[in-house]
Amino acid sequence: MTYPGVNGLEAGQTFIVACATLGHNLLSIAGYAAASPAVRDGHLFSAYLMMPLAATTMGLLVHNWWVEGLGVLSLCVTATCSVRTL
Repeated sequence: MTYPGVNGLEAGQTFIVACATLGHNLLSIAGYAAASPAVRDGHLFSAYLMMPLAATTMGLLVHNWWVEGLGVLSLCVTATCSVRTL
């Protein structure tokens, strides 16, 4: 049995984590990390990795939002209907 919408859920979680990490890196670069080149470079490297991750995951999320029509709701309706017919 397959569960529709799982890939969309994972993509949504990845997008949220990537955006949160990117926001943290940008705030750190603007704040205390600007004083130390080593810390700034670490945050820049992380930001450089998070930008394409967030962008590509957003593309996956847009095309995978509704996998099976209504997603998990259609699975619940199908399960309820099959229980009633038994």
